[in-house]
Amino acid sequence: MVNINLPEHLPGEKFLIKLVDTFARGMGVAARPWQIRRDAQARAEAKRHRVLMESKTEQDLEDLRDGRLRFNNGKFLPVQGQCEAKGNSVAFEHEDAPVTDILQLAALQARVLEIERTLAIHRIARFAEEQAESNADDANVSDAAVDPDWFIKWRVAAQDARSEDIQRLWARVLCDEVREPGSFSVRTLAALSQFSRADADMVTRLAPFVIDGGIFHRIDKMPFLSGSTNVDVPQPAFDDIAHANAIGLLMGIETGFQRTISSRHSDRYENAVKYHRKIAIFRSTDPAAVVHLQSYPLTPLGREIVPLAHAQPDYTYFRAVAFVIKEQGFAVSISDFVRTSEQTLKLIDTEEI
Repeated sequence: MVNINLPEHLPGEKFLIKLVDTFARGMGVAARPWQIRRDAQARAEAKRHRVLMESKTEQDLEDLRDGRLRFNNGKFLPVQGQCEAKGNSVAFEHEDAPVTDILQLAALQARVLEIERTLAIHRIARFAEEQAESNADDANVSDAAVDPDWFIKWRVAAQDARSEDIQRLWARVLCDEVREPGSFSVRTLAALSQFSRADADMVTRLAPFVIDGGIFHRIDKMPFLSGSTNVDVPQPAFDDIAHANAIGLLMGIETGFQRTISSRHSDRYENAVKYHRKIAIFRSTDPAAVVHLQSYPLTPLGREIVPLAHAQPDYTYFRAVAFVIKEQGFAVSISDFVRTSEQTLKLIDTEEI
């Protein structure tokens, strides 16, 4: 039986409880990987216990693969006598294995895989908890439940992740889906299940260059502040763009793509582009004016996957894009902003470009 003891006002309480309950319904109550405790010391002790349990299980699995342990009736037991099993194989006790021993070995290998997958899901759940605790905010947490079928597909896709980076990626997917069900399609889960470390590293490198759903290119230099000095602008590597195109995150690399941005108003030109916590607003007295930018737009798959990188913004690049718009005859300003409602932003520290 799992007890959840909560203080009256725990920051992020709604999000944490929803995350716990989603995992509990998907895996079964007995499989809950964490408990929400009353105080930080108890939570830290529970986390330490989970980490030690994971480390012990991993060591037991390594001994099992190397032939120092065998698995019987749910327990790891020392092997008596010699064993030659190495690598990803597992131990059996006879040098000359008859068919029955091979069948037993196959069953044991299946059990080892099951344990490895359970351990991976246990770690991903712990990483999800850490992310939820570091982002303890109940704002924009939907009351809608995560689709049980989606959770099953998430678990099947995530269970074979072995590197910590990829496991943390799956933790972010779960957290974002719990916060807003429907954030990730089943197609995205299938694509992520094929992700390599190289794919994840490429997304991390490209993510800072994504503005308004695409990567603008031919953004080479810009006047900096006074207009008298050119500065180099960080550029996405073409190899990364080609890589993202090849795995279906970007489009337009073969034929090129021109992004056009028209006015939101009929009597004047005004539009804007947001980038992290900044917004560039561009204006003109001509309502028929149009902004033209060379762009590689994200595909629907890319729009779901790239934000998982949680990239740090590169505001030099953003200023360069704003300057390209200014060169087309628009008055451009950049501001910090705070969202005051779903439809309203409060602008702060406005700078004319």
